Amino acid sequence: MPEIQECHHVASDWNFLLKVRVRNTAALENLLSNRLKAVPGVIRTHTVISLTSHKETPTLPLRG
Repeated sequence: MPEIQECHHVASDWNFLLKVRVRNTAALENLLSNRLKAVPGVIRTHTVISLTSHKETPTLPLRG
């Protein structure tokens, strides 16, 4: 799913942490309700919305 930018297997009450980017709340609802929950094994989701991002680093600096 192109909206999913990152997927992390985590040690917590959840199994996976996904970072998604969608246009609006309707697109988020569609992704959660119609697409993610249709994946075999997905029983429920827990959503946290970031209001602002103070730092995002898409790449790591390479040292050679």
